[in-house]
Amino acid sequence: MNSETLVNAVKEGLGTGPNYPSGVIEHYIGEVKAYLAAAGVPETVMNSDEVIGIIVREWMISGTTAACPNTFIRELSNYHFQEVNTYGDL
Repeated sequence: MNSETLVNAVKEGLGTGPNYPSGVIEHYIGEVKAYLAAAGVPETVMNSDEVIGIIVREWMISGTTAACPNTFIRELSNYHFQEVNTYGDL
């Protein structure tokens, strides 16, 4: 998924509309992807459509800044645990 497609999908998921500054969304996507990488989430997940939901949920959990990284890491841990139990290959 290219950057523009991801930004537009996140905007849609958040309900911000097309006029919300793309630069803000791009910055936030970068932060979330850094958390994902640190949590050991595979690159295939970070480049899949599923990452849209992860980014949108993180935004809703912590607001418009990464103010609640502990909550997000807990959510990632739950996601990672579910993936391991479901697929057994992470």
